[in-house]
Amino acid sequence: MDCPVAGLLGIPLRVTIGNRGLKNGVAELKMRTGADAEDVPMDEIVEVVAKRVRGE
Repeated sequence: MDCPVAGLLGIPLRVTIGNRGLKNGVAELKMRTGADAEDVPMDEIVEVVAKRVRGE
């Protein structure tokens, strides 16, 4: 489900944690620019999100 409020606030990405991700220890990360989603290990998600928000 897409969150229209996130777009209004300028949040550039979406993090989804579903049953499959929990089972595999990953979160799905998708940039709002239309880039493909990628699986990121749970223990790296905070660092990866911070880097993406900063544009690194």
